[in-house]
Order: sequence, then C-alpha cells, then structure tokens
Amino acid sequence: MMRFLSSQSFSDRARSQHAQAQHTRSAQSLSSPLNGFRLLLLLLLITGSYSVQAWTQIPDLQDRYLTLPDGQTMHYYDEGNPDGKPLLMVHGYPTSAFLYRNIVADLCPDETSEYRCIAMTHIGFGKSSCPDEGYDVGPVYAVSQLEAFILAMDLTDFATVVHDWGGPIGTLASLRHSERVSHLVILNTMLTFPEKDLVGRIMDFAEEWFSTQRTLIEWSYDGLVGTGIQALTNHHLTRKERAEYEDPFNGELGACRAHAGVNLFAKAHSEEGMFAEIADRAATDWANKPTVLFWGLDDPLFGNRTQKGIDIHERIEALFPQAGTVVFDANHFMQEDQPEGIAAEIRNFVPVDG
Repeated sequence: MMRFLSSQSFSDRARSQHAQAQHTRSAQSLSSPLNGFRLLLLLLLITGSYSVQAWTQIPDLQDRYLTLPDGQTMHYYDEGNPDGKPLLMVHGYPTSAFLYRNIVADLCPDETSEYRCIAMTHIGFGKSSCPDEGYDVGPVYAVSQLEAFILAMDLTDFATVVHDWGGPIGTLASLRHSERVSHLVILNTMLTFPEKDLVGRIMDFAEEWFSTQRTLIEWSYDGLVGTGIQALTNHHLTRKERAEYEDPFNGELGACRAHAGVNLFAKAHSEEGMFAEIADRAATDWANKPTVLFWGLDDPLFGNRTQKGIDIHERIEALFPQAGTVVFDANHFMQEDQPEGIAAEIRNFVPVDG
C-alpha cells in the first residue's frame, strides 16, 4: 500500500498519528537495559521462527565486477536495456546490491525493458572486495569509491535511488556529479548529521566499542546481521534470502566486512563534514531538480511512528523542498517489503525519456 503526500501533509499526518499513539512507557523505561534485553530476546525468538520456511526463488541476476582505479573490485548488477534509462541503486548497512534484486527484476527483466538497472555493492560489503581488514572503509571512502564507479561506468542522465547509509553516500556522490544525474529517489535514510537521537547514539557506541578488535563479535556477526535485517523487515525472509545477507560475513573476508560496516558509524563523527556538503550542494547544485521520498512508515528508525522519525524526514524535506513523499506500509528494509510498489512508483517518477 502506498500513497503520495506533499511535504506538509506528510508532516501533519505524522504528527497527528504520533500524538494519538498511546505511550504506556516512558522514554527512560524504553531505554533501560532490562527492556532492551527483553526486546532483543523477543526479536531473536521471532526471527528464529523464520528459519523453518522453505527456500524461495531468487531472481537470476548476473554478478558483475568492476576493478576501480585503486585496485578494489566492486560487485554490481547491470540488467535490462543497455540503452535504457539508467537507474543507479545504492544500498546501505549492512546489505548489498542483493537488497534491490526484486526491484531490478521488475523494472529490468530483459533487454526490451525501458530501463537499465544498476545496483552496486559498496567496497567492504557483500561480494565486493574488502581492503585493509575493513579499517579503510568509512562514509567518505564509500563516497569516493561510488564516484569512481560512476565515472568508470560513464553513467549519464541517470536517476539515483538511495537507502540507509546509501542515502548520504549516494546523495553526495550524485550531487558532486549533478550534471550526470536527472532524478533523486530517497528511501528511508538520514541526510543530516544526527546529534542526540538513536542513530547518533549508535555512532557513539560504534566509535567507542569497536575501536579495538572484538573477536566474539566478528565470530557471530553473520547471525547478528541476519537477525537485524529480519527485525527491520515485515516480509519473512527465507533461509536462502538470509544466507545471501549473512554469507559475506563468513570466511576469509568475514571479519574485514564486519569492520567495514561498523566503520560507517565509527567514523561518522570525524567525517560529518560530508553532511554539510550535502546541504550546500542540495541548495546550489540541485535546486528544483526532480526529487522524491519513498518512506516506509513502520521503520522504527525513520518512520512516522516516532518523533525522531518525523524529525529526520522533515530535515530531508528542508534540504529538498521540491520533494513530495510516497508512503509505504513497510519497515526499514522496504525493498524487501514493497519491491513491486517501489518499482511502480519509480516508473511514475522517472520518465524513460528524461
């Protein structure tokens, strides 16, 4: 289910729903260690039940690899019409191009498609290479590698679709090359630096706790990733789907990729200047250019069920006042929950001839 809302109507609706919600526990009790443990236990019990499902069919997309100028290898999908309207899809933490598989299959089933779908995987994630035990990776590094990918692929007149940490990474890379980009599609993310909200606290925790090697976390990271993704997805992931997300954190590069993912958070404070650059370039290089927000309402991080989610959305609206919002009954990983709906709205927003 999805519907289009203007910036003002989204804010009014979100604040109304938030005010009507029955908060039976205070913010202090919700953040207490005991309640946090109970929530984690509940999530583990719920997500554990999903592992008994049958394996499901996954779209048959070809794995491609591009060697970047610094020698790193970036994994990506490139499907559909080679001469079609390019769509560049940028994932976040802790996923990969696999997150967009069903949207790619919907929009770009074959070479007669109207679109060319390119979903990339950040260096240090998924099937891409991972440098220096993952410690080189961070938000600024990811932006530069995505820029290198755009230039090496010689992408022009393309629409960028961003999500989660792919939001600031993909948005900044696109704004730095705004002459190559036609449209910007923003899925649940943050584009301004968080100060005291939940995401900001996660960044503080990552910076402090993961500054040294944590062998136990590295050993169990794949399971944590699978559980975390399922907890933020309404769609029940099958064993095969979970394995696609978990497997990159096993084997020779498993620990490296764990470090790389955490470093997006751990380096955020020292690299927060990228958020100021997004604001500057949004005003100077992207004023009035086509932009839309696709927003999953069930997302506990960015949805409209909490005040922090409303605030994050409003800060993006302030950066891109020309943008309306299409809302979805979806959780954070809305590509899992609403792939057909997202694909349909991309068709509505991104014309093949412009």
